[in-house]
Amino acid sequence: MDETKRRLKAIWVAWEKLRILYNVVLLVEGLLWLVVLLMLANRANHPEVNLQGPWISGAILCFGVAANVFYCLGPLIESGIFLVRGSSRLRTRRILFFAGLLFSMYFIWGSGMRAWSHIAGYLR
Repeated sequence: MDETKRRLKAIWVAWEKLRILYNVVLLVEGLLWLVVLLMLANRANHPEVNLQGPWISGAILCFGVAANVFYCLGPLIESGIFLVRGSSRLRTRRILFFAGLLFSMYFIWGSGMRAWSHIAGYLR
């Protein structure tokens, strides 16, 4: 049983190291979208663009919390696979990590595109 606990702990420690990369990638993507949307909004003279309002801080905070809560699915799934199969592979971790990262990036992209289409409507 001690060996199982040690291996499960190793899985979670490995995922915690990957969390830094995950958060950096999402932060960079989010900041790039903010810059692009601000430039577009300034060009379109959009009346509601105000990054100092509480809504932007709340949106960033909610997304950050949700992304990290869902990030925990990766080590949970890998731990479950380990308990069922008795082994864990680096390939499994990589697949789970990149699938979750791409899903999160897609969510940011979709949100950015939605805001883009809204703001671009003011260019007409």
